[in-house]
Amino acid sequence: MVTLIHTTDLHNRLNGRAAQRLRDVVDAYPGAVLLDSGDAVRAGNAFFHPLGEPVLERMTQLGYAAMALGNREFHVFPSWMRRKLQQAGFPIVASNVEPKSGTRTPFVRSLTVDASGVRVGILAVVTPMVREGTLMDRICGFRFLDPVGCVRDVAGELRQGTDLVVALTHCSHEVSAQVASLPEVDVTLAGHSHDTEADTTPSAVIVHSGSHARAASVVTWDRPTLTWDVRSRPLTP
Repeated sequence: MVTLIHTTDLHNRLNGRAAQRLRDVVDAYPGAVLLDSGDAVRAGNAFFHPLGEPVLERMTQLGYAAMALGNREFHVFPSWMRRKLQQAGFPIVASNVEPKSGTRTPFVRSLTVDASGVRVGILAVVTPMVREGTLMDRICGFRFLDPVGCVRDVAGELRQGTDLVVALTHCSHEVSAQVASLPEVDVTLAGHSHDTEADTTPSAVIVHSGSHARAASVVTWDRPTLTWDVRSRPLTP
């Protein structure tokens, strides 16, 4: 049995009662993997907050295993993005973002974690923020690759050494659905759309967990039967 606890699009709202309720959810599922699909911070795409991002410290204290890079976490200048993310004591994942020459990135392409003896591979994709050939592309320290193609490639690599492949998406509803339909992916935990819904059909398992710290999803995979159970846990009224 593997349990994933998922949040997304927190927008710096994970505080007070919401943080305590999430702590209660985490404590109720020992060994669960806590994940987020991006847009946790308060600063927008083109900015960073000079006083930092306390939500990242709270997420670290709660024990997040990883978070997808969201558009709010992105910045065209690598040094500013590193500053935005410096309070995260957990990996930020961006599988479809590549550094240009000489750029030091504050994120990883993928990672593998252990969940009660089950090897869980985690990848993440974000909606492209800069179009190739534009003025912004000239000053940006990163390039964006096709999200669906990257998931197919990275998930195929992860499949070799893992029991379960999880895709975190911070993309449109349509792109997340395409990712979920890939045979290389076992479950897609989606963000960006702010939807709250789940689909556990045989062809695709996809979970949208809402936004603004209103709820967390508890997603359980029963390994012997290969079946899924998804439950929403409210964090704020």
